Amino acid sequence: MLLGELRKMMMKAKLEKDTVKGNLLSTLVAEAVMVGKNDGNRETTDAETIAMIKKFLKNVNETLNLMDEMGKDKTEPLREKEILESRTG
Repeated sequence: MLLGELRKMMMKAKLEKDTVKGNLLSTLVAEAVMVGKNDGNRETTDAETIAMIKKFLKNVNETLNLMDEMGKDKTEPLREKEILESRTG
């Protein structure tokens, strides 16, 4: 299951002290788990997890656009986008 893969990636990132990846995946896993829990306390499906990844990706893209307009450093959101895109493709 995709959620299990994301959990493994999250743990690996935390062990490697990759805070950007660890924090992103931690939040993503928590949000995805809640989808199933809120719908009858069941496991979240892969389709629901992919939908959550796409939602996160949309938010990152919006952040990138705003940071571009403001001339801010986009290193972290670009890394988040790369991580998210690697799970949807």
